[in-house]
Amino acid sequence: MDGKDDVFAALRQLAEFRRTVLNGSVSERRLARIANVSPTTVGHWLRGNQFPQSIDGILRIVQAVRETAIDLEISLGAYADLLSDDKWRTLHRAEAARRSRAVAVAQERKIGQNALSEHNAARVRELPDPPRPIQSWTAKQLGVHPAVTEAQEAASDFTLPPYVQRSHDAELLRAVLKAKECREPQLIVIRGGSCTGKTRSAYEAVRAAVPDWHLIFPKNEASLLAAVDVGAAERNTIIWLNDAHQFLLRDRGEDVAMSLRRLLETGGPLVIVATFWTLHHRLISSGKIDPGGADKYSQVRELLKQGVLIDVPSSFSASDQHQLRKIAAMDRSLRLVAQSGSNSVTQYLAAAPDLLSHYDAADGVDALSGRAVITAAMDARRLGMSGPIPTAFLKAAATGYMDSELRGACHSETWFENALSYAREEIKGVTSAFVPVPHPTDIGALPDVVGLADYLDHYGQISRRFELPPESFWESAADLHSIEGVLEIAKAAHERNRSRHACALYREAGRRGNVTALRWVAYLRGEAGHSDESNELLWQAAEQGSTWALRDLARAKAKLQDFAEAERIAREGLEKGENPVSLWEVAQMRLDAGDREGGRSLLREAADGGLIDATADLLRLALEDGDEDSAEDLLSEIAESDDADMMTEIAESMKDKGDIKSAEWIFCRAATMGDLWAFGAIGVMRKESGRRAEAREILIKVVEAGLSHFLIDLGEMSEEEGNLLEAEAVYILATRNDRWEAPFRLARLYDATQRSEEAKDLVMLYAESGNFSPLMDLARHREQVGNVEGADLLCNLAIDFGNTVALSRLARRHEETGDLVAAEECALRSANAGDMYTLRQMAQNHIAEEKWRRIRMYGLELDGSPSEPW
Repeated sequence: MDGKDDVFAALRQLAEFRRTVLNGSVSERRLARIANVSPTTVGHWLRGNQFPQSIDGILRIVQAVRETAIDLEISLGAYADLLSDDKWRTLHRAEAARRSRAVAVAQERKIGQNALSEHNAARVRELPDPPRPIQSWTAKQLGVHPAVTEAQEAASDFTLPPYVQRSHDAELLRAVLKAKECREPQLIVIRGGSCTGKTRSAYEAVRAAVPDWHLIFPKNEASLLAAVDVGAAERNTIIWLNDAHQFLLRDRGEDVAMSLRRLLETGGPLVIVATFWTLHHRLISSGKIDPGGADKYSQVRELLKQGVLIDVPSSFSASDQHQLRKIAAMDRSLRLVAQSGSNSVTQYLAAAPDLLSHYDAADGVDALSGRAVITAAMDARRLGMSGPIPTAFLKAAATGYMDSELRGACHSETWFENALSYAREEIKGVTSAFVPVPHPTDIGALPDVVGLADYLDHYGQISRRFELPPESFWESAADLHSIEGVLEIAKAAHERNRSRHACALYREAGRRGNVTALRWVAYLRGEAGHSDESNELLWQAAEQGSTWALRDLARAKAKLQDFAEAERIAREGLEKGENPVSLWEVAQMRLDAGDREGGRSLLREAADGGLIDATADLLRLALEDGDEDSAEDLLSEIAESDDADMMTEIAESMKDKGDIKSAEWIFCRAATMGDLWAFGAIGVMRKESGRRAEAREILIKVVEAGLSHFLIDLGEMSEEEGNLLEAEAVYILATRNDRWEAPFRLARLYDATQRSEEAKDLVMLYAESGNFSPLMDLARHREQVGNVEGADLLCNLAIDFGNTVALSRLARRHEETGDLVAAEECALRSANAGDMYTLRQMAQNHIAEEKWRRIRMYGLELDGSPSEPW
């Protein structure tokens, strides 16, 4: 065993022997059956991640591996030590003894804890952002916006008016108190638009609920990770993540999310306060994919699922306004906003309208130049640049936002400094368009970079969502020092079907060593008809360690029906750590080509690697062939692993493919293993087959057991039976349980009962918080029942919010009626907003026309015209 007397090293060598010498002939699932444990446990053993408490299971696995090697006529001489039962017993006893000694030294460790505690305290004191008592933090330090004091005067000091309690504050306070009283960790996510009062709400809540706690306010990801690492954030502590996207959407965002998830698994009491703009929260929740094809925010999304979500409305409700009027006489700032009659109270207090006027009403050479620079910064943020914005980039990019007359009026030596001065001009003594970026560790601001006022950032996201930056912007992006910045702008160009610009930026990132960028250059060159160059680039990326590039190459070979080479490349990816999805894709193409046995063999290999889609396809093939014995064996594999979730997913897959009988059979097997979801799915299938009494009984049981998902099915049954009052009550209950389908079902019911205004108000309520699904579902339903006017009304409302799905719907309808000009206009607007699906679909539909062929292959120029070959 290479001289390594370590049971974990030996287990890894055994796994390598099984994989390479035995070529995977004995699967982990088979070994699990032999050892009488789950496949997951066997996997942990063979990776050296878990110590087998009993030697018996390991000896059974060694015996199975040894017998398989003998069956394959493999000489055991070189592997005698690895496959020796005596050697395994010796290694197991040694590790067990080591663990016994660990127990014996526990007392010694306890003696050293005091010294260690003092050491940790010293490490906490050395943190760049150590915890401090909450009462020592000021509102200004924690990021609360100051308020204007007089209509025409700037405030000389930080002004904080009396707090106006709003409807969401009680829920926020309850969440903090629950963490304190239940002594548990709690994540509180406070979501809303810019300048809506998120930070002030959190500030008031923690001071009221836990005034004797400590608070950590990390200034960047490194500081936060360091604080968690040294145990500074454990008990009676608030972690303050103001503008949490600055931590979670940057380079180390996934590391931060994993660290915080682990922290939430420890004892409390502890509260993590994270404020988010609605659009950033929506971006994370959408599961957006990054250029490499991987889920960019998987850890962040899992973190947010554990949080209590508090929505902060952008405007004051009638009751909030009443509260404002009650205390307005006590404060000049509140009196000013009360007199203005504005519902946007928090924005008014933060001088947001004045800042917007400063931007929109710019007049004169310096002011207009300043506006050009600010607009370039707004576009940089809108298109993905998350960090500080370099002034050198702004200087080069801004020229494209200026017309020839303005450029001619500017002095070449001073214009940019004058423009920056305008952008940095304080408004009402409260804010400015450009704000300093604090140095992460030293005093003062970082040089040569600026931050953008969040209200202007938010305004730019909305007001310029259908606009494209000028050529100077894209050219300047190639010179960004940050490779992440280059990639983000490249991705933005690609999402807008500006393929030439995207390819140039990806090339620059690839030239600097980014492998993901090479893959995207390969993809775009392949789209443009340069397949040889595309393959060469993919091999370059693969040689630099990209398993995704190997997957692309395997897929390309399989499309050409060169299955032997496709399989070779897919297995090369597996050896380098890729998951079995590439083998599964090749298997699908083999099946499509009529090679049923070849496809089945690859599916088996992918299934042994843990890919559930491959297991589902094997089961489907077995059932199609009437091979119930094989189907039973597959289900037994899953059952022996106690993975009822896998069975349920396979059953859902079978149902989606129309195999209802097989799906119900699998659901029943999963239900007998205690899977409540599978039991509910059986109820749904009973409903669909007309066995309604039986269905209702099952669905009520699973809902009462806590699965609110099936409220929708109960509501549907009541609606179908004409009991509309009961259906409405059930749908309302489902909305309160956050069932995503419930708002649409409720709105549809309102439509059906002549309450269309209520339906519109309901879906608009969700749209205003960033959830457009109910609105678009209702629009589709109205179109299906012939209410085209009502559908168009909803779509136009969605478009006003920047929703590209609504544009896609209008484009499709225009195309169906023969109005290709209007359809193209909608598709182009959608592409400009970052959703090129409709445009690409139209190009595919009209690929015979030269114009659309060029759009499909080469993309668009900035003005929307088809690009020439590049």
